[in-house]
Amino acid sequence: MGWFEDRFVMVVGAIIAVGAAWLGAGALKDALRFKDAPLPQTVEQAVITAQAGRQWVTVRSDDWRCDETKHLSIITFIPTGRDALVARSDHPIDCARGAAVGFTGVVELPDASDLEQMAEAGLRRQGDPVPWQLQVCESCGRDNARLGVVICLGFMLLGVSLGKIRGAIGGFQARFQQGLVSAAREPPNSAAANDKVRLYGFVTAALGGLMIGLGRDWVIAGLIPLQWFGGGAVLLGCWMLAFPEKYRELLRKYRQP
Repeated sequence: MGWFEDRFVMVVGAIIAVGAAWLGAGALKDALRFKDAPLPQTVEQAVITAQAGRQWVTVRSDDWRCDETKHLSIITFIPTGRDALVARSDHPIDCARGAAVGFTGVVELPDASDLEQMAEAGLRRQGDPVPWQLQVCESCGRDNARLGVVICLGFMLLGVSLGKIRGAIGGFQARFQQGLVSAAREPPNSAAANDKVRLYGFVTAALGGLMIGLGRDWVIAGLIPLQWFGGGAVLLGCWMLAFPEKYRELLRKYRQP
C-alpha cells in the first residue's frame, strides 16, 4: 500500500473504532441499568423512573388516549391523559391491545428531533411542557443491550485491525493471481496446472455464492448491487472448473506471462 492508502485506512479504522466505542458505551450503560425483565409501571411511576435515567418498562394504564393517536409517516404517537408521557412506535401498533396489556419499551426524555416530530404530527405546540417518551420496541431490553456491547466490541477490533486486515487481503489476492499466472505458464496439457485452475475456480465460485447469499441490499459505489458481483464470480468460477485449459489459454494471451 502507498502512503496515502495507509493513512486513509488508518483514518477509516479510527472512525470505525471511535464510533463503535461511543455506541458501545451507551449500550453498556443500558445493560447495567436495565433489569432482566421490563418493570411493570403506571404512567406516574414511569415518569419518576425516567428522571433517574433510561429504563426498560411496561406501562399499562387507562390513561392511553387511543382516540387521539397521531401518525407521521410510519411513526405512531399515542398520548396519555395527563400529557406527561407519549408512546412512540416506528411501526404500526394496536393501541387498544397495547393499552390493555401494556406498552413495552424504553422510557426517556425525547431529544430535539423527537419534539419536532411530535409538533409536526400535531401532538404538541410551542410552549407546551416537554413530555417523557416511551419508545415502544419488541427487542430493546437488557439482552439486546448486551448484544449491542458485543457487536460494538467487534467493530472496535475491526477498526483497530483494519490496516492489517487490508494487508492480509492484499497478500491473499497477490498470491491468488500469482498462482493463476504460474498455472498459465505450464505446458498446455499439464494436469497439475488444470487442477490448480479448478481449485481456484471453486474458491471463486464459493466467494461469489457468499456475496449472493449475504449481499442483499449492499451496493458497490452506490450503483452496482453486490449480488451482481457475486453472480459474475459464480459464472467465472464455474467456467474455470469446466474449462481450465481455455482459461489458461486466455490468461496466457492477455497477461503475457
